[in-house]
Amino acid sequence: SIRNSKSTHNTGDGITLYSYGEIINTEISDNIERGIHHYGRNSSPSNEDTEPDERYVLIKNNKVYRNNLIDKKNYAGIELNGGGDATLHVEVIGNTIKSNWGSAMTVTSINKINDKNYKSIVKNNDISDTKNNNGSTSGIGNGIYVRNSNVLSIDSNNIYDNEHYGIWLNNYEDKYKIDNIEIINNTFYGNNEGAYHIEKEDDIDNLSIKDNIE
Repeated sequence: SIRNSKSTHNTGDGITLYSYGEIINTEISDNIERGIHHYGRNSSPSNEDTEPDERYVLIKNNKVYRNNLIDKKNYAGIELNGGGDATLHVEVIGNTIKSNWGSAMTVTSINKINDKNYKSIVKNNDISDTKNNNGSTSGIGNGIYVRNSNVLSIDSNNIYDNEHYGIWLNNYEDKYKIDNIEIINNTFYGNNEGAYHIEKEDDIDNLSIKDNIE
């Protein structure tokens, strides 16, 4: 795990996590590429040697700001990519994610196998001032961008003043299908395109959107 640290002004990612584990109470800022980058496909030890309960990442109480400073890169302040069926659940709790370019957070291919025993949580984060870096889809200033991920709760976050949507769920075409998603108890304001945007909402099973403030 990484705790009580600082990673700033790197020419690549602030922290690249090709493993499972924790990042807690750390400042990650002013990096050329992503602030935090988790890629499950390359995790060590390999998935064959890792119990499902351990295929997990916790990102808690960090300050993540002014990352992804290269134009036209579809990166993010926090980029979580499960890499196929590798990472089964993540928890992103109590972070301040501010003034990043691209998206503040992307959640891609987490629990792609849609195992309801493994629920991911994005909760109590302050997500603001995300800038459009002219990239396609995930690089256009969203607070949270989700694709090809399942069993995810986005709960009790403050999401505001982002240049595109507060949350974008990409459910467009079969390869981006998402399922078992809840967006609850969040506060949205000042997002240029609106609180949230959902591709093909009628095709998502078990989508719950309630008790948000817009």
